Amino acid sequence: MAFCTKCGRKLEEGEICHCQDNAVNQSTANNGFDPYSVKSEKSGVTQTENDVVINIDTDKIKENISGVKDNIVGALDKIGAGSSEEDGTDVYERGKLIVPECISANDGEVPIKQYNFAKLRTRFMFAKAEGRLQVTNKRVLFRATGRSIMGRTTLHEEFEINEIAGVEIRNKYDFSFLSLLGGLLLTALCGAIGVGAAILAMRANSSGAISFFEILAVIYNLLVFGLCVAATYIFAKRKSQEKFYSVRQILLAIGAGACGMYIDGSRYADGLPSEFLLFSTIFMGVCCLVNVLLISFVPDLVCLIKTKGAIPGIEIQREAQMGLLSFLFKGQLDERTGFYEVCPWKDTQIAIKELGTMIDDIQTMGDAAIEKWKN
Repeated sequence: MAFCTKCGRKLEEGEICHCQDNAVNQSTANNGFDPYSVKSEKSGVTQTENDVVINIDTDKIKENISGVKDNIVGALDKIGAGSSEEDGTDVYERGKLIVPECISANDGEVPIKQYNFAKLRTRFMFAKAEGRLQVTNKRVLFRATGRSIMGRTTLHEEFEINEIAGVEIRNKYDFSFLSLLGGLLLTALCGAIGVGAAILAMRANSSGAISFFEILAVIYNLLVFGLCVAATYIFAKRKSQEKFYSVRQILLAIGAGACGMYIDGSRYADGLPSEFLLFSTIFMGVCCLVNVLLISFVPDLVCLIKTKGAIPGIEIQREAQMGLLSFLFKGQLDERTGFYEVCPWKDTQIAIKELGTMIDDIQTMGDAAIEKWKN
């Protein structure tokens, strides 16, 4: 004899009680709601389970996840994590307009023209920055951004266009002791490389006959003469004399060191043209000295945008050095740019030609000068 564990009804052998099914049907008929058949308004799917009912709203979950993501990103921005400005991915702001991409524009302000104006550097601090000069219908702005061993550097100066009284720009060359020291070290290093190559060649040729290395030394000297002439033309045309001087110094120092070592330590049984090597050594040695002096004179750009009042205007010039090693005692000053070298850039000559006239036109013609200079 068996009984139902739910309702207590007596059951025959093998009979199954349907009291639960009747209760569910009765509840549905009375209330019009089936707890085991729930329809999701978002997904439109009806889920029917006898034991557990789970209704998942996928759209609501996506909204919550998106909100959490926005909160995390906002928190990271507040502490500076993940910011391209802090991790150095765009430290030089290349290809950007000062207004409005780097700083906000004033009401009715229109960018007119921007120049890649100056490159600033302090080599013993490994500091380098790229300076851009921009003119709008309301302001004149100079902004230089870059990096040093201590982190990011930013120099920003601006004045209202109506306050500008005049522009003074000087593009010249000045002596740099640091460049002289670097040229001498480069000459000594490359000369030692040439001496070492000559010693190895002479040890490989113990018979005293003309070796392949000695013939190669002659060919190298001839190539150096040709390359120096060609490089002089190429670098002068591209206005990259400073890089050319370093390349030429490397070639000349290696050749002078190798030829000098051959003349001092070798004996030529078969009449190697030692006169040519002697001439090459003297010629390259003199060229090395002259080239070191040329390396010592670096470009020096000075740009003073003066105001009508007593307030100093935009000053783009290198820091003054009181002594030979003054940087060890003074450090970097903020009187001007904070950099010990200010060199011209690719648009410097264009800016020299246009800047003063543009500012005068904007002051006298107003917004009518915008289209003239934008075109």
